[in-house]
Amino acid sequence: MQCRICHAELPAGSGVCPFCQAPVQIPPEPFEPTEPFVEETAFREYANSGLQTLQAPTPYTTYAPVAQPMQAYAPVVITPIVPRQPKRWGKIGLILAFILILVVAISAGSLFTILFLQHPQHPPTTNASNIDLQQKIQNAQLDYGTVDPQALYSSVTSKPPIDADSLSDADKSYWNITSPLSDTHTSSCQFENGSYHVIETRPKYFYYCTSGQMYENFAFQVEVNILKGYAGGITFRSSSSTHTYYVWRVDTTGTYHLTAYNRNGASPVILEGSHTPYFRSGYNQKNLFTVIAHGTDILLYINQHFVNRVKDKSFSSGNVGLLTYNGETSTEVSFTNASVWILP
Repeated sequence: MQCRICHAELPAGSGVCPFCQAPVQIPPEPFEPTEPFVEETAFREYANSGLQTLQAPTPYTTYAPVAQPMQAYAPVVITPIVPRQPKRWGKIGLILAFILILVVAISAGSLFTILFLQHPQHPPTTNASNIDLQQKIQNAQLDYGTVDPQALYSSVTSKPPIDADSLSDADKSYWNITSPLSDTHTSSCQFENGSYHVIETRPKYFYYCTSGQMYENFAFQVEVNILKGYAGGITFRSSSSTHTYYVWRVDTTGTYHLTAYNRNGASPVILEGSHTPYFRSGYNQKNLFTVIAHGTDILLYINQHFVNRVKDKSFSSGNVGLLTYNGETSTEVSFTNASVWILP
């Protein structure tokens, strides 16, 4: 075998030419295949398919080793990123911020004013003034025509009542019970479902039932709930012997009337009538009614708020009663938690 570089005869088994030092290329053994691999016929049936035939990758080119070492480069210096400082507000920004705060403050003040006007709050009575007021009441030295009505209410109702009835149990109540409704009874007063019910079915009639207790100067309070119909309320200073009484009724919208009735031929006299924002309008709404009557002074309250004051000398004493006031259809009103305070 000759050297492929200098064509000199090579000794058998030599791996390097002894003359030019070129490496000797050993021929492949006879059993190694020297032809590229040919795909079997069975796989050629896919040649006509829609698949694209890919060419074999081009063999990479072998390069001679680099004779000279690569030039060294200085390391890259990375400059740190300085975070951007937030922009400071100028004069325009401060002015806008001030305007925004001013708008919010005005809006909050307006909302507070609306809520305050819709639901006015009464200042609490101090202990000293309350004690002084109670002493005047006890000593009969109070002018009910000029006294602060809200302070009067707080002073009177802060004491235990002489009569208190939940109106939930007929066996424990002194309120009258009438016959139930029938063809011959168009109105009734009955205990039902834990409350006292007064019903009137005749159009444009009213009906009331009393406790049978006589009062002259007093405060009477009860929860009134109009279940259906027109109006409900209370009567006071009523007398069955003289057929006289005061009627205070309020309809489902909060419109009220205080009327003096004398059934001895005289026409009813409307003493006061108006609308109150303190009334919870509609059906199935409990409203707390309170009347304070002392001499010729009558003060009306709804849900602990003063409503009106009237001076009248028509009637001086009598019973208190629970009233239903019918319009065009049947009216039913339920009552709970009746209380009475006696005034000197």
